[in-house]
Amino acid sequence: MENSKYSSIIMLENITIKMRINQTNHDIKNCYFRQCVNNDYSMIVDIQNKIVEELIKTHNEKMFFPTNNEIIKEFLCHKDVYFICLQIPDGICSYSYTCFNGISDLNYYFKNEEVATFDTVVVLPQFRGNKLQSQLIKITELEAKKRNMSILAAIVSPDNIHSVNNFMDNKFKILKRIIYKKLKRYIVYKYL
Repeated sequence: MENSKYSSIIMLENITIKMRINQTNHDIKNCYFRQCVNNDYSMIVDIQNKIVEELIKTHNEKMFFPTNNEIIKEFLCHKDVYFICLQIPDGICSYSYTCFNGISDLNYYFKNEEVATFDTVVVLPQFRGNKLQSQLIKITELEAKKRNMSILAAIVSPDNIHSVNNFMDNKFKILKRIIYKKLKRYIVYKYL
């Protein structure tokens, strides 16, 4: 895909990321973050399916709740959902979406606050280790500030130590441990 087809959402030059194949890093140039569009639907569903398959194989399926395909389709065109991805030359390798204006159930934990919920982040296995989740969080923080949110919050599995560490590295705090859909989860948050 060409850069001219989509526009970058932050003022950065194109970046180079590493893709790991058979324990060897390969540089991929001309990558950039952008907002997702309706045409990304099939790629996003495909990425989510790959993640679910990987987690089933490794017996870690409780670490991630897949989003219903119809909800993905709805969120791609919803003005209160900030759906972003990392564009690589031949597709998308990671994405996240954040819900604004009460779409998420995390508002309950933060009375009288404007809460943006960093709901889902997905990075294909071969692209992990590039700090993509951290970069998606930072981009989302900027958008949350533009929308006058006071808190960015998320629910994360305590077993997903890499994700927990990414939030902690970005100055999030653990609010509490909860049972969410019958599983242990942390609510993490950051004042903006």
